Amino acid sequence: MNNDINRNEHVPSNKISSPLIKQLEQNGHKNVNITNNQGGTVNLNFNDSHSIGHEVEDLMAIQTFSKVYYQLLVTDVLVGGSAIIPANRSLLTNMVPSEIFSSCSELSDSGIEKLKTIPAIICQKNTEYYGKTSPSQSAWYCRITDVVIEKSIIRVLFHPLGAFEQNKLGYQQNASFFGINIDCMLTDLNLPGWYVHKINIFNAFDKAGISGMPQP
Repeated sequence: MNNDINRNEHVPSNKISSPLIKQLEQNGHKNVNITNNQGGTVNLNFNDSHSIGHEVEDLMAIQTFSKVYYQLLVTDVLVGGSAIIPANRSLLTNMVPSEIFSSCSELSDSGIEKLKTIPAIICQKNTEYYGKTSPSQSAWYCRITDVVIEKSIIRVLFHPLGAFEQNKLGYQQNASFFGINIDCMLTDLNLPGWYVHKINIFNAFDKAGISGMPQP
C-alpha cells in the first residue's frame, strides 16, 4: 500500500513542530496547550467551559461509534489537536483487519468517513519498555475529525472525549483486552503506528476498569 498520495484538501497552515519544542499553544474557544516534559512526554491540557465529551457533535458521534472496531494511534508528534503518523506505519495490511484495509487504507473520502465512525485511542510513544511508560503520561479516548495526507506523513485530527493513565494499556491482562502486543521489549506502544483492532472498545474499557469514558 502507498499512502504517499495527494488529495485536494486544505492543509492547515501551522507547520509540523519538532518533538523538541518545549511548548505550543493554540488559542481559541478550545484552547490546547502542549508541553514537552523531560523524556518527551506530551500532556494535553484542555481549557474549555465544557467538560470533555459534552458537546453536541461529540454526543452525536459517540452514539454512532462502532462496537466492532477501535483505532489505536501511537505517535511521537502531537501538534494541537492532531497526531502525526508516518505514512509507512499507517493502516498497513498487518495492522488492520482485511476488510478495513480494503475499505480505508488508501484514505479515500469514503474511507476517511468510515474511520470517523470508529472510536480511537491516541497516545504518545511509551518512554520505557515491556508496556511501561511514565506515570504522568495520558492516553486519550477520541473521535477522529479529519485526516490530511502530507507527503510522507499523515496528520490525524481528533477531538478528545476522555483521558486515562497510559500505563493501564500496558498491564498484561489489559493489553490483551485491547489487542496490544507487549510480549517483547519493544511493544506496539513503543513505535509510531496507526492500527485498527477488531475489538469492542467499550467492553475493553469495562474489563480493564477504565471508567468515565463516554459510551453509546
